[in-house]
Amino acid sequence: MQTLLVLASTLWSDAVVSPFFNVPMLKLSVEQEEEDALIYEPNIRPDFGVSVELWDFSFAVSQPIPEPSDDEEDDEVPAEQRRGKSTYRDYKLDVFRDHWGIEIGAHKYRGFDRELEDQDGLYEQHSDMRKEGRYTNLYWLPAGEEVGLGRSMIREPPSGKAWTPVVQLGYDHTRIQDDSGQLANRTFDSYILSAGAAARYGREKWQGTGMMLWGKSLMNGDESGSRFSFRMGGEHLRGRWIMGLALMMDQTTLPAGKTAIESTVGTMLMSFGTRLGGAPSESREAE
Repeated sequence: MQTLLVLASTLWSDAVVSPFFNVPMLKLSVEQEEEDALIYEPNIRPDFGVSVELWDFSFAVSQPIPEPSDDEEDDEVPAEQRRGKSTYRDYKLDVFRDHWGIEIGAHKYRGFDRELEDQDGLYEQHSDMRKEGRYTNLYWLPAGEEVGLGRSMIREPPSGKAWTPVVQLGYDHTRIQDDSGQLANRTFDSYILSAGAAARYGREKWQGTGMMLWGKSLMNGDESGSRFSFRMGGEHLRGRWIMGLALMMDQTTLPAGKTAIESTVGTMLMSFGTRLGGAPSESREAE
């Protein structure tokens, strides 16, 4: 029983609970020879949620902001030329420990819009257009223990600065379906090798982290694509409270014969959390 009480106390003191506000983004750019690119975007709403972080793992749930009611829509714009309805699910798990890291994720979007040329605010709806994907990324960070991307500032306040080269090996499966026939149905299986750098800077109650990668991919056995990835975050610690801002973007080029499809996925996340066991110094004194 005493062991269970000690374990429960440790879990409670190490847990970080953070309400957050998230603004996601997805854009598909389709370009054919000698033609202007067509931009498709789902009608994604920002969402509020809460995350629970324990050691190097975190779990989050969120709820999109409700869409405006029909009464709030602009009656002068025909219903078929407004933003359409989109449904989506997005799952992600990532763990970084010193020299290595892993990201596993999957997503499914249905319902895209294309803004009409020279007609701001008017859209062409593609309600049956879908994008599905799953991916796995493995990271190797030679000097990762100095950068500490997987460490929470609220448990280990940083000091100084450090950087490390980063090598990424990835697999990505993407399927795009468009029943209207403009894109047809395409499936991409990509094996990706990327390289770049990650850095971390900490001073008193502030810290910043960042990672940038660029790489090439082999798709469907014979076609070559590319990927650019960007991560940046900042945190401010005040006692047991922590405020954070994180930005993320992945841009992938998917060649398909005479058609080039560029997928851009991004998010901006703002959070305000608390360490249930109090400030780090309080916890160490209690121990």
